[in-house]
Order: sequence, then structure tokens, then C-alpha cells
Amino acid sequence: MVYFLGRHLKKEKLIGHQLAVVFGIGKKRAGKLCKAIGLSVHSKVLGLDDTQVLKLSRLIMNNYIVDSDLKKVITGNIQHLKKISCYRGIRHTQGLPCRGQRTHTNARTSRKRKFK
Repeated sequence: MVYFLGRHLKKEKLIGHQLAVVFGIGKKRAGKLCKAIGLSVHSKVLGLDDTQVLKLSRLIMNNYIVDSDLKKVITGNIQHLKKISCYRGIRHTQGLPCRGQRTHTNARTSRKRKFK
């Protein structure tokens, strides 16, 4: 296994699929990253050498926010919404959908009151 950005990538899997395992990198971004360093998305992780892994990690770290840093940013944004008491922040606090979904017949799990 290759250890990459806090994840163990399986050697027999495709590079595009394994990069998408990292939080903050999807299939499209994985394709763009592979293309930027001259790799095929359909090649396997086993074919990567140390210089390519280093290039890939530097490219990601310099240009994107991923993994635990991205999670901190997201939770910080939600905390900010709650702090300023906007509509979305109130919906987050109450555990209800905050993007306009209906709650009359759907969203049963999110409609349950969350007591803290």
C-alpha cells in the first residue's frame, strides 16, 4: 500500500478511484491532477514511483484544501452561520434541512429533534 495524504491507497486499484478516496478530491479533480503530472487516470497505483507521488502530494497541498483541513473549514463555516443566527444557522442548530427541502413528507430523520 502507498501512504498518501493520510490514507493508504491500494496498489491494485486505479489512480483516479484511489485519489477520490481522499476527502475533498472527487473524480473530476482526480482526473485533472493526474493530467497535470502526466499520468493516466486508468493506470494503477502500483505503477507510481516516489517522484510522481511526491509531485502529486505537492500539487494537492499547494493548490487545494483537503482532508482534515477541509473538515475544519466546513465546521467553522457552519459555526459562523449559527453564531450570526441566520436562517441557515438556525436550521443547522435545529437539525432541519437548510437548503429548501420540504419537511412535510420527506426528511424524517432530519426532522427529529436533536437535544443537546
